[in-house]
Amino acid sequence: MPNDEYWMAQALELAQRAKGLTSPNPLVGAIILDSDGNLVGEGYHQKAGLPHAEIMALQKAGEKAKGGTLYVNLEPCSHYGKTPPCVKAILENKLKTVVIGTTDPNPKVNGEGIKHLMAIGIQVRTNILVEECLKVNRFFFHWIKTQRPWVTLKIAASLDGKIGHSDELKWITGLQARTKVHQLRGEYDALLTGSGTILNDNPRLTVRLSGGRNPTRIILDRRLRCTATFKIFREPGQNILFTANKTKASQEFKQAEIIEWNGQLKEVLEILGKKNILSVLVEAGTELNSAFLEQKLVNEVLYFMNPSFLGNAQSPEIYKGNQANFKIQNINKYGEDLLLEMIPV
Repeated sequence: MPNDEYWMAQALELAQRAKGLTSPNPLVGAIILDSDGNLVGEGYHQKAGLPHAEIMALQKAGEKAKGGTLYVNLEPCSHYGKTPPCVKAILENKLKTVVIGTTDPNPKVNGEGIKHLMAIGIQVRTNILVEECLKVNRFFFHWIKTQRPWVTLKIAASLDGKIGHSDELKWITGLQARTKVHQLRGEYDALLTGSGTILNDNPRLTVRLSGGRNPTRIILDRRLRCTATFKIFREPGQNILFTANKTKASQEFKQAEIIEWNGQLKEVLEILGKKNILSVLVEAGTELNSAFLEQKLVNEVLYFMNPSFLGNAQSPEIYKGNQANFKIQNINKYGEDLLLEMIPV
């Protein structure tokens, strides 16, 4: 039997090339081997509305796909959407075997693609590198299940848990860690912050250090303390402002979408989910961090830890609330800073 895990890993690598670009569709990569086990086609879904990964790979493989094997990290679709069903193309190209990482939880698919493939005589193997496949599409799976975006809380702090800084220390973490943050921003549909962070730091919240697409910026400003003169409102990209004073905000912020808001975080996530925003990276201060954690709305924490003690009693802290426990999934080093990837327990 071919090395299913090896080729599925290749499909996953392809899928991740389109991070941040495919919403509301999932990340999908596809590999095609000919009947002798040689690589003859590969592709990945690049953007919603464009051909699916399977179609891209089949086009590259051409006649060599006949009698071959398709590796794909997510179950092929069997329904018509913006593009024709992939199951139909698999049949037309006379593939012999399809190896699938995970089923697609989308109610329009959810096992139907596998049933169709088996019904037309194609050999199907499933559940290959399941954990890796689930992680790659955790934003999509969470959104399908809850209709709300996946929420990642990003924190940059000192060893004593301080997130503020003095005039002499503009950033807590070093350049490598900050560049990683900019890269991460580009992988999320939206970046969320509060009015306190804008008033205190006047951030731009762009991907300027890594390049690429600026995510949609979500600003929570119930009391409308910000003005359109702050940097975030003058950067390229879309801004969505949540506020209780919609009339005044509409006059002040000509380039932003204004949404009337009563102050409930869950309501924000529900609205964003309806806008097909699958993932949100929260970069905020103590008050908003604490609210998201207290209300158990955080799916993941990315904690950039700098090896320093700020020691300033006036510096704001990461969190003020009841105990919240997390499990470390991964640790990486960027310059002198550590990145702890954590999930709630």
